[in-house]
Amino acid sequence: MAPDAQALIVIRAVRLLRIYRILKLYHFVRAGKLLVLALRRSALKILIFMMFIVILVTMLGSLMYVIEHGQNGFYSIPLSIYWAVITLTTVGYGDIVPLTDLGKFIASFIMKPIFAASATKD
Repeated sequence: MAPDAQALIVIRAVRLLRIYRILKLYHFVRAGKLLVLALRRSALKILIFMMFIVILVTMLGSLMYVIEHGQNGFYSIPLSIYWAVITLTTVGYGDIVPLTDLGKFIASFIMKPIFAASATKD
């Protein structure tokens, strides 16, 4: 046996210890399966919620396009829908801003966290 072979045996032993570290992750597999099961059971609710959001954003974007008369950054309905998505999910980037009074009024309602109020009730 070559003298350099001893170093290789040590390296192989360390590699075997890594396998034991991977086996410790097994208890996370059960949690992952539980998460997948919860998502499958809630799939219909998630789908309905996503459809509601798509319809809401499409309506709000189209409404803002009409209110702003295709000006002030609202040059097309898809661009207005983009504004509605950004405004509904955050407070907006500021790249598209309504300038009419009615547009500002509607935007203030979109920016209000409508889901946060119902989530905090006990």
